[in-house]
Amino acid sequence: MATINRVDRSICILMKIFVLLFCIFATFSSLTWSMYTGLCVILIIYAIAALLYIPRPNVELVKSALAHNTENTNTESTTPNNISETTKRKNKVLVIAHRGAGDDAPENTLVAFRLAKKNGADAIEFDLSFSKDDVPIVIHDDTVDRTTDGTGNISDLSLAELRRLNAAAKFKQAVFPHETIPTLDEALQECLHLGLKMFIDVKEYDSRVFPVIQKAFRDYPKLYDQAMVCSFYPNVVYKVRKADPRIMTGLTWRPHFMSREGVYGRMRHVSMAMQLLARAGDVILEWLHENVLWYLCGNSVFLIHGMCVSDRCKRLWEERGIHLVVWTVNDDIEKHFLHDCLQLHYMTDSLVATDTEVEGNTGDVGGAADCKEK
Repeated sequence: MATINRVDRSICILMKIFVLLFCIFATFSSLTWSMYTGLCVILIIYAIAALLYIPRPNVELVKSALAHNTENTNTESTTPNNISETTKRKNKVLVIAHRGAGDDAPENTLVAFRLAKKNGADAIEFDLSFSKDDVPIVIHDDTVDRTTDGTGNISDLSLAELRRLNAAAKFKQAVFPHETIPTLDEALQECLHLGLKMFIDVKEYDSRVFPVIQKAFRDYPKLYDQAMVCSFYPNVVYKVRKADPRIMTGLTWRPHFMSREGVYGRMRHVSMAMQLLARAGDVILEWLHENVLWYLCGNSVFLIHGMCVSDRCKRLWEERGIHLVVWTVNDDIEKHFLHDCLQLHYMTDSLVATDTEVEGNTGDVGGAADCKEK
């Protein structure tokens, strides 16, 4: 069952205090009409927030869903320098294979999920999309051009047409001759079979998402304990939780989301006026994430871009009772810094260590050298 944690109870108490003070002022004070109006507006905002608020899932359930898979401790990897060695030292940090660790195997494929499990992943992040005939599938892009031997928009291709494509065609290594684009159902079954937790990323608002998500959780009740639904779009997350408050969710954020196609990508708008408005929207959205959206949606997780991680950021979300997940971390030293110093869950494209020496490294990366002394 949903439960209200200490933060939620504190907000409810503050609302009651505000209403009481408003009544006292209204009764005994000679406030002007403008002051009355201002107080009424604030009261209405608080009332709307209380009505829209969706309580978070059980706190212990969320902790369990984000717990490291201890069974991975004894997992034998095909690679001796595997990052799963890190997970053997502490059980607190969740290592999440981003798109199934797309640098190690063809992204968003079942073979990638299996290899990620073998290499020590605790969870898989994969992307939800739809074929022309409305079948939920797992693929990141709007087109099949980048990852397969086909071309065209996914929305223009039926499941049968997508099945004929090779999802391993563009992979850098030839060790995967042919892989198919999996359906959502196949991805869920495979992850449950492997004992992997899941982060289901909804790329955009689509009315087909909500009945599909509800059906998936009905068909596989274990998802309530092992899966998170994530999105950049608060309206997606809110609607998912409104339909079923037992589902754990997370909001995803990065700098310049409204104004640029990537953190350092090209501008979304040609018009300077529109671009300035988008930049203002970025500032407002960041403020809303930190002060409003996490509460209204009843989120369990906040997925943040790696460049934004700081002690302040960690404290801010811990005070709100929200777990941080950092994406996408591919440098071994950064992984160890997040794991050993900040103890934050992270997503990565590769579970195989690079040639960088991480054990005993004396370099100071963001304060990593002295983190254990603090």
